[in-house]
Amino acid sequence: MINKYFYMMKRENIDQLVKVEHHKIVNCPLRDNQFSFFQIVYVICGRGFLKINNNNAAYSKGSLILLTPNDQHYLEVVEKTELLLVKFSERYVKDYKWNSINSMECLLYGASYLSGCILQNKPDVILVESIASSLLHGIHYPDLYHEELTLHYVNALIVIAARNISKMR
Repeated sequence: MINKYFYMMKRENIDQLVKVEHHKIVNCPLRDNQFSFFQIVYVICGRGFLKINNNNAAYSKGSLILLTPNDQHYLEVVEKTELLLVKFSERYVKDYKWNSINSMECLLYGASYLSGCILQNKPDVILVESIASSLLHGIHYPDLYHEELTLHYVNALIVIAARNISKMR
């Protein structure tokens, strides 16, 4: 199933603090998509190239990609791709109490110079895979307290992304 998300908009906004989506795509015909929010992209399967801010990076199964607000990007799909998209607003990052991470917003915004997979800390691979599985399970089998669990999984994914970005510097 190819979702209209990749076809209808060049500039996208979200009307909630956090939104999680699952997509299967064969191609992405729009160029220079731009969002007003952060987005973590987890590649469940497939391969291709991510064009981001005039850079080109390969993606494949297990890639974890962070898009920051106003990044210009698009996917060049080589092989049918399945994605988990975790969208979260700037306000969510600003308002959440991150305990020991004082500069979460700066850290995430600083990732705009990165292109491609940010998952560099090998022990985090299994954590990200488990979180992605849990988020997918919640999408396909929503149950009591689904939204609360989703927020916890999203927070864990954001912290893991931040840890990997910190280690890349």
